[in-house]
Amino acid sequence: APPWNIWADFTDVCSQRDTGWMTSFCATHQEIYDEILMSYKVCEDYDILLPKFVAYGGFILSHTSKPIIIEDQDAVDAFLPALPDEKGWPHIFIDPERPMMHGNLIMPSGFYSEFRMKIQEAMMLAKEKIKAVASEFERIFGRSYGNGLIQEYKMDDADVGVLAYGDLALQMEDAVDAVREEGYKVGLVKLRHFRPFPVEDVIATAKKVKVLGVIDRATAFGSNTGGPISSEVLSALYGIPGTAKILPMMNGIGGREVTLEQQKDQLKILIKLNETGEVPEDLLSGTFWYGKLEVE
Repeated sequence: APPWNIWADFTDVCSQRDTGWMTSFCATHQEIYDEILMSYKVCEDYDILLPKFVAYGGFILSHTSKPIIIEDQDAVDAFLPALPDEKGWPHIFIDPERPMMHGNLIMPSGFYSEFRMKIQEAMMLAKEKIKAVASEFERIFGRSYGNGLIQEYKMDDADVGVLAYGDLALQMEDAVDAVREEGYKVGLVKLRHFRPFPVEDVIATAKKVKVLGVIDRATAFGSNTGGPISSEVLSALYGIPGTAKILPMMNGIGGREVTLEQQKDQLKILIKLNETGEVPEDLLSGTFWYGKLEVE
């Protein structure tokens, strides 16, 4: 059996892709707090009513502390959905006057297929709800997270972009700044939601730049790239003309440390691809596993 690992790696949450749970990625302690508030407002919308993973790096964030802004309770109460009245959400609360079944078996001739369709419908509706809630949150509390689904950093004039998520995306901002000081037009897109997947935003991003690196900190064995996010990106771009060259990358798997210098080097690899068309030689399923240890 392969060894197990408890450090920062998003394979566990990405493996829940098709369970019907929404999934968001956070990069800071403040973002975790803020995302929980926004998630309640999205999840409890009557047209959605789906559960959600608020995912963040193990140990890097989960076992560390940092000062954050905790908002006034009255302001939070005003932002969040009102508590339901006696007519609201009857299928969620246990009430002997309103008996219900939960997790019961449905025969093939029943409404099982229709329930699955409703989950997909709710996922699609959640995209616009996430955007609206992120905009409202910024207006009330003053902290911006892009459009809620993605957050761009210096992408307006970029020729080369990188898509990343979690705490590595935050650190990548410094790498972008450093490489820009060398005269290269590079930018970053932080993926904030895996489910629902922001297909439209990914397409728009891939039309802005000439080369887009997609950095996974998770594995999806047997997929076309071996990475869950890069596989999603390639699927979203299939058949779409005028999009960037995509280079999937793996980095930080199992919590392996990723330095700023390494991230700068990743950007340089993408710049070289843009300038010369050359890709790294050592690819696995079209993916560059950065920082791979050599086996003696």
